[in-house]
Amino acid sequence: MPVPIVVLVFAVVAAGFASTWRSLFVAWTDFYSHGFLVAPYGFWLAWSRRHEVPSPARPWFAIVGVALVLSLGWLLGRIALLQIVHQTMLPLILASWALAVFGRGALPVVAAATVMLLLAVPLLTAFVPLLQSVTVSANAALLAVSGLKAEITGTFIRIPEGLFEVADGCAGSAFFAAGISLAAMYVSLMRTSRQAAVVVVLSAVVLSLVTNWLRVFGLILVGHWTNMQHPLINDHGWYGWVIFAAVQPLWLWISAKAEKRWPHAPHEIGGESPLSGVDWRVVAGASLACLTGPALALALQARPRAAAPATLPDLAAISLSDAPALVQPGQWTPSAIAGQQH
Repeated sequence: MPVPIVVLVFAVVAAGFASTWRSLFVAWTDFYSHGFLVAPYGFWLAWSRRHEVPSPARPWFAIVGVALVLSLGWLLGRIALLQIVHQTMLPLILASWALAVFGRGALPVVAAATVMLLLAVPLLTAFVPLLQSVTVSANAALLAVSGLKAEITGTFIRIPEGLFEVADGCAGSAFFAAGISLAAMYVSLMRTSRQAAVVVVLSAVVLSLVTNWLRVFGLILVGHWTNMQHPLINDHGWYGWVIFAAVQPLWLWISAKAEKRWPHAPHEIGGESPLSGVDWRVVAGASLACLTGPALALALQARPRAAAPATLPDLAAISLSDAPALVQPGQWTPSAIAGQQH
């Protein structure tokens, strides 16, 4: 099967999940901006390592069934309006397509690309409550060391000059996600050994957490020194990224030391690309399995919907005396008409 056709079919399968791509784009525009870098990098990584897949391709037929199950899971996420579910299913569906078409030999390449695509999904926001708690605890320790008097209640830190809240946006999830994503990119680019990869990822996580702790503690100190009058108190979105960038040289130094301590093993690069040796029947079967969910979603949307009642009461014109009269026999009625109307 010609390479351009294989690439085109994969693009069509990916485009079939346009609604999920749109939701991811909104998330990247709003609060998960590193997704604009991580997602394209995942696709580039798979393409750049295509020659590492054994040739000719040996289809993995069992994965076609997995692709079908994942596609139906995507559909359930769409129907239930669980955005994080259908967003998470998308990279897994694309991975199942690749494994079904190219076989077990493609597993290392597909796994590396899938990890990057999953990092573009806002899964790490689930750690926000934990990150809030850790940030408050760390700042409590820093305040105790500094000697600054503070009263801590939940996520609120009160000093004599004012009150600070470690809200969701102050939990450091953006630094946490960016640090892990950079570590994953580093590991895949440098092809680090497993031992070095553990050090690279852990050091990125620790430094990302420390970045947020120092950011919050710095804001508290600024509020204390300026009696809460400094502009940084109200506009500190950029301030944390300055600290994040400042600690990256330390992270790179740690990563380089880990690579030197545990060198990576050489990898084999094949000759002919497996893209040119795939079976069109496997490509068609895997594509149909992946697109089952979107096809059913379109069918459900095309169903005729029940018509709305011909006339609806004008709620603004309803008075307390009229409210009971609007209830028709057999209809549900609230136990407190006046309260509901109010």
